[in-house]
Amino acid sequence: MDTLVYSLEVILLAAAIALLIFLTRNSSSNHASWFKDKHSERVITFLREALDEYRFGKITSVKLIYGPHLQRIFCSHLGIEMLSQILDQMQPWQQDEVAGLMKTIGYDEYLIEQLSHDNQRVIGEVIRLLNIFKVEKVNDAVYALLLEYQTAHDIQYEGLSLLVKTGDTKHLLELGHNAHYTSNLSFNELSQLFSEYRGDTEFLYRDLLGSENSFLRRLIIRSIGQEKCYNFIPLLIEMCDSDTLSAEERVDILSTLDLLSDARQAREVKFFPDNLDARANTVV
Repeated sequence: MDTLVYSLEVILLAAAIALLIFLTRNSSSNHASWFKDKHSERVITFLREALDEYRFGKITSVKLIYGPHLQRIFCSHLGIEMLSQILDQMQPWQQDEVAGLMKTIGYDEYLIEQLSHDNQRVIGEVIRLLNIFKVEKVNDAVYALLLEYQTAHDIQYEGLSLLVKTGDTKHLLELGHNAHYTSNLSFNELSQLFSEYRGDTEFLYRDLLGSENSFLRRLIIRSIGQEKCYNFIPLLIEMCDSDTLSAEERVDILSTLDLLSDARQAREVKFFPDNLDARANTVV
């Protein structure tokens, strides 16, 4: 009897989540805000109870008692969004605990299945959760999605974030040298993502400086300066001899060399026009 009552409570909670997200998407009223606070708290409380069992190694309890209810709550498109919102409020170590808990009930496999969904918003959220959960062997699928949805901002951002944070040099280089690939992310967004790269930065940057994509080359040039990659000073000065280098790239090189405290060498390069110092202060 108690189990039946408990199951009914969880079903009602799942229904409340659906109503919660509907209200918060379609209303800015005080009622929607109150409803959100009330039921988000209930979901988090339930999740904390499951986490307590997980922390004490009660895996059987997690799978048999909490598992079915967690699946009812979070194994839906609305549940994915709810879990994403909850994780936004957590510290990285807390996110790791939730990831361990949810993997115990096979949630990572559920997320992988959702990569084939036709809703771009859902795909973006799924990639984000896979990244947080550090799920392996999804990079090939994410790479394919980046090529397929080049105008979908969330998929581009979350997908590149996953490749960067997993140090996936192979796929990043393939994207960088793919003449048919163009990300719709801003300069600042891409710069922030590359700053989080967890691989051999020098190898990646040297290779991408040879890309035919001028936008990408400029991004790498600026990243070299921001990340104080001093080993690139000779290469940047040598690049100024290139006939294919755009005026904007020359400005970026000078600015980068300034950041690397090597402005004197930059100004001695004969290919820089006299007014380059002034132009270097212009943010493109």
